[in-house]
Amino acid sequence: MAFMSITNDWIKLLGVIKMKNVFVILAMVLACFVGFGFSGETKCDASANVKYQPTNVYLYNGKSVIEGYFYNEGNTGATVTDIDISFTASDSAGNYIFSDSGNFTLDNSYAWVPAYGKISWKFTFHDSNCPGYNGSIRWHVDHKVHFRY
Repeated sequence: MAFMSITNDWIKLLGVIKMKNVFVILAMVLACFVGFGFSGETKCDASANVKYQPTNVYLYNGKSVIEGYFYNEGNTGATVTDIDISFTASDSAGNYIFSDSGNFTLDNSYAWVPAYGKISWKFTFHDSNCPGYNGSIRWHVDHKVHFRY
């Protein structure tokens, strides 16, 4: 019986040691999760993504007008500084009428686009070669918007 008592005591002792080890390991794992969770850098990226959406093109004698709006897909507002823009206009049959391109600087204008917002804007090209055209036209506009926060 003495042998059984010693064996039972050892088993109980090993059980306590194992439970302490499990507790220590769990405490270390929890400390790692808490430590990495709170010591990690919290990062919120504020960004703007301003684009231009043309809605219409008009041809007058000596000038052409592109109407549209700037819109911002980002979560912070931005000021449009300039835009590279080009367009081609053709008649309803697809025959070429006129094209032009240029860079418009908007630094001195109020071209602030709020986060997820939009503002109307039009661009006028002054070109003596631009014909007046009253019929319906097809048009294509390419552009690259530059902005700052």
